[in-house]
Amino acid sequence: MKNDNSHPLDRSEIRRQAEERLKKRDVTPDFLGSKEELLRMVQELSIHQIELEIQAEELKDSRDEIEREHNRYIDLYDFSPVGYLTLARDGTIRQANLAVARILSLERSRLLGARFGSFIAQRDLTVFNSMVDRVFQSRTQEHCEIMIENNGTTNTPTKLQRTLRLDAIITDNQQECRLSLTDISDIRQALDALKKKEEQYRCLFEAAQEGIMILDYKSGEIVDANPYIAHLMGFSLDEIIGKELWEIGFILDKELAQKAYLELQTKRYIRYSDLPLQHKSGKVIDVEFISYVYNVGEEKAIQCTIRDITQQKQLREYEKRQNDIIKQFALHDSLTGLPNRRLLSERLLLTLAQCSRNKAMAALLIFDLDKFKIVNDSLGHAVGDTLLQEVAARSVATLHRSTDSISRLGGDEFVILLPQIVAVSDAVTIAEKIRINIKEPYNIDGHTINISCSIGIAVYPDHGETELTLMKHADEAMYRAKNQGRDNVTVFETEANLEQLQAAKREGKTSVL
Repeated sequence: MKNDNSHPLDRSEIRRQAEERLKKRDVTPDFLGSKEELLRMVQELSIHQIELEIQAEELKDSRDEIEREHNRYIDLYDFSPVGYLTLARDGTIRQANLAVARILSLERSRLLGARFGSFIAQRDLTVFNSMVDRVFQSRTQEHCEIMIENNGTTNTPTKLQRTLRLDAIITDNQQECRLSLTDISDIRQALDALKKKEEQYRCLFEAAQEGIMILDYKSGEIVDANPYIAHLMGFSLDEIIGKELWEIGFILDKELAQKAYLELQTKRYIRYSDLPLQHKSGKVIDVEFISYVYNVGEEKAIQCTIRDITQQKQLREYEKRQNDIIKQFALHDSLTGLPNRRLLSERLLLTLAQCSRNKAMAALLIFDLDKFKIVNDSLGHAVGDTLLQEVAARSVATLHRSTDSISRLGGDEFVILLPQIVAVSDAVTIAEKIRINIKEPYNIDGHTINISCSIGIAVYPDHGETELTLMKHADEAMYRAKNQGRDNVTVFETEANLEQLQAAKREGKTSVL
């Protein structure tokens, strides 16, 4: 443009420009008259003509600029993402932009003259009409939220369900109001989904069968707690919420609670697997206490979860007892409680390994009861079982070293393991004590029972260096004792220990195989 249309030329400026143009045209009048008068008139007419030309140019430039501004406004109006419309007092649409047509899924030409209320869900009509009435009455800006359910061509709801925010204000024309339509469907859906999630979380929070407390990250104050924590600890929610973690009544270790809170300023997770808390009644409850930090937008919060592990601990203790019982049955004789063959084998292998490393001796004693079958058959199995139990008890009482052990192989057969002996005579001495103690009379269910035993001895490493060899040689020595009249102690013979065995024979009733 030639001029700034926002500041139109004043009359003196137009006159000045007209005079300059006239001089450039070099106009000379061609009619007669007073020369001065004629020249003056021609001058004025020419200047006036040019003034009109300049004004015409100015008007044209202004009109063009207004047209451009109008077109820009129309573009902004039509292509705005926000819908704009003008409503008459009776609710008919007088003007609407393209965004309204898009929102309502109808051509703009079909919108003009239609009642805007025909697009609104029936349940929201009262809200909309009330807002429009307030706008016309108070002439203030008002707003509301409505649901669009049809495109105005039918009363039947369609898939067009959109949520709109309407902002209304009166125009200069007192019989019209302007409305802006903002489609907030996605926002509303997101808010509804968030609300639903919050409700679901709240339901889980309220129904959780473990205590939950929410702490303010900066102060450690408990800002929320679920009902189960009150049920678990016996304190009401009023006695919990609003207090700092280390102030609540069920925390026994206040210093530990403060330390945990301070650690959570730099850590995100702390767990105490077995923490004692005190019920309001005074009862101590073992719990698992877990705390972790999570983000709430730009802020942080701490959630403490408390699980009652009393039943878990009871279950673990029960399982341990059951495992001990199973182990007992797996490794011990059910009648006498003595180690069985399996446990004997484990101990014997360990003893042989230790003796091998330490260059030491060990002895294996095998004995059974002489003529036990007669007692069992004549007096019954119950008496026989009791007799075996008392034999086991007497044998155990005879062994004074903690490393010595006796096992029952089955029936009336027993095995004694003596680790770390100095000489064969040590084993013979213990065997003689066993034989003598077992020979003492038994009083069982009114019966006096006299019974003896035959004992065979094998020594590591002289009589064997493996479990199988020692068991075989001790068993052979025991049967040799039986063959020599029973009630005997017999040592498996080798040249290396012959002299020791001869000395033992002179001291007692020991025979040599």
